Amino acid sequence: MENPVRQRRIQRTESEIKALLKEKETSQVSVKEFCERYDIHEATFYNWRKKYFPKPGKTDQFIPLQFSEMTSSSNLFAEIEIPEKAIVRLFQRVDPAYINILLRS
Repeated sequence: MENPVRQRRIQRTESEIKALLKEKETSQVSVKEFCERYDIHEATFYNWRKKYFPKPGKTDQFIPLQFSEMTSSSNLFAEIEIPEKAIVRLFQRVDPAYINILLRS
């Protein structure tokens, strides 16, 4: 049984990668066709796009949380403050999906 011959990996610079990604955005070919033309694995293409041209509004950063003691007379269950945007006060336990909907609005 013969061993398949592995092709040598092409090492591209950041500027080459960005140029390829820009070219793909202006071309009318599919990602699959583009990747075949330039000998790029599709997963590599998507990783490059995520790294060099992330979608606006997407972030991998954590939102800092601050915990404080509440007095026993308070009926407030939780308060979520998004600096310079909004404060959400919850007076009872709610489903996390509900909070997700509130924060996306």
